[in-house]
Amino acid sequence: MLKDLILRINNYRVRNRKYGFKPSEILILCPKCLQSLECGKDILSDPGSCCRCGKCSVADVVKISEDMKVNIAFAPGGRLACSYAKDKAYKAVVAVACPFELVAGIIKTFPKPVYAVRNITSKRPCVETKVAPEEIIYGIGVFTEI
Repeated sequence: MLKDLILRINNYRVRNRKYGFKPSEILILCPKCLQSLECGKDILSDPGSCCRCGKCSVADVVKISEDMKVNIAFAPGGRLACSYAKDKAYKAVVAVACPFELVAGIIKTFPKPVYAVRNITSKRPCVETKVAPEEIIYGIGVFTEI
């Protein structure tokens, strides 16, 4: 419950600032658990390798990054995700993860603005999670003022 409150406060703070970043300055950061267990594609090193079969949320997120010209990265865990988020090439991050990882990442990357998008667990945590694409698009809009 405390994590949810922290995420709501963070997103409120992020939404209420004016940014105007270029799409190339934004990173969509996603957990590998969005990928189907049946998939053998290496989205960690090449998100574009997704075959877009529709069995998981990866295709939706990759399409958003391509359509909106925003950077994308997938990480297998919090440490690597934080290293991507801290990269000076990005001025803002739209992060998808579970509440625990989102809160930890927001704290570790402060003061860089992070718009937090909770993933949706259907089977069990960290396995074949999903994400609402419209929330990612909204987060990008917060930073680009689209």
